[in-house]
Amino acid sequence: MLYLLALRTGLRRKELCSLTPKSFDFSSSVPSVALHASESKRRKQDRLPLPKDLAMLFKAYVMEMKPDKPIWPGSWWRKSAEMIKKDMKDAGLSIADDQGRTFDFHGQRTTFITELSRAGILPVIAQKLARHSNINLTMGTYTSMELGELSSAVELLPGLVPVVSDESISPSEESAKRELAKVQDVWLELTEETRSTIMQLIENDVEEET
Repeated sequence: MLYLLALRTGLRRKELCSLTPKSFDFSSSVPSVALHASESKRRKQDRLPLPKDLAMLFKAYVMEMKPDKPIWPGSWWRKSAEMIKKDMKDAGLSIADDQGRTFDFHGQRTTFITELSRAGILPVIAQKLARHSNINLTMGTYTSMELGELSSAVELLPGLVPVVSDESISPSEESAKRELAKVQDVWLELTEETRSTIMQLIENDVEEET
């Protein structure tokens, strides 16, 4: 549940430590989680929207908890790198990718912001959800796009190179096509014996060349 919330809010480790059941609002039309200014890195009170499916899950999760008690108490955040490494190993997942990049707890924040970009969310909205004062930080440092995704983006641009069609065939190519059509017509009029002889001569020439 801790990882789910981190992946869908971008909340940092110490921010997650401060959350209590009272931090959540499940009653309004837009479910959300609030972060007090004293707990926010930017020292401002923040309220972040929650996906409805995640809100339903958390409503049941915190229902029996004491309203003012931390949901995830303790100093686990100090060893969050070791914690997530162990959990990923238990889940059969690699802590590093094929480029040697290592995943850690804070990497979930990068994943959150990158997925916003992949979903086509406007940069200014991604910046607000990430709670960054500088949009360059959002789009530069915390957004990681792969080459395939960049390729898909440029394929959406209007085409500049004319598409080659039969109408653009050169005169020499058109002439060759007409000659080939004549050969095909003549071939159909030849006897089976004559065709076999011609094919044998062609095969002999190919063998001599190779």
